[in-house]
Amino acid sequence: MNIYGSNDLTKVIINCIQANKKKVEGVYDYYGGSEYAEEKYSKRYDPKEDLQDGFVVAERDNDKRRKYSLRLAHEIFTLVDPSAKIGYEVELGKGTIVLQNAVINPCAKIGKHVLIEAGAIIDCDCEIQDYAHIGPGAIIGARAVIESSVIIYGGAYINPGIKIGRLASIYPGITALRDVPEASFLRYSHES
Repeated sequence: MNIYGSNDLTKVIINCIQANKKKVEGVYDYYGGSEYAEEKYSKRYDPKEDLQDGFVVAERDNDKRRKYSLRLAHEIFTLVDPSAKIGYEVELGKGTIVLQNAVINPCAKIGKHVLIEAGAIIDCDCEIQDYAHIGPGAIIGARAVIESSVIIYGGAYINPGIKIGRLASIYPGITALRDVPEASFLRYSHES
């Protein structure tokens, strides 16, 4: 399995791949140099290269993750750490990454290229749309809808049934009590 992206998340993805008893073939990026991977793994991406395996995109920034996934000419995999708990009838979209000790409860729908970080909890019947980022330890209450390209920082809590509009940002430790409009920033719990 290959990784596209050279940043601090790369090390976490390497760990997750190895926990799944798979081998990291290479760490690729546009420039071909990674300070986050051993030199033998670090390579410049060439869409014409004949690779034996596909990619996982290692990028926390939603817009960059979207651009990288569109740039890759090779297959992109979904990756779930073995310590994560995935409930029944959960849908995971292509390219989604679920990291250590995350919990996704029954009947949740997770879109494409979503990043769910360590210890995050997504309750039952939630919808997390494409390119969203759920930070470490964030909790998404039942039936919540997280629209595309939303970032919910670590430790934030989204009340059950809440809708977070496209491109919104929910800051660390914040509780969203009401729906959050598109492209807005929720910095204080009482702002919602």
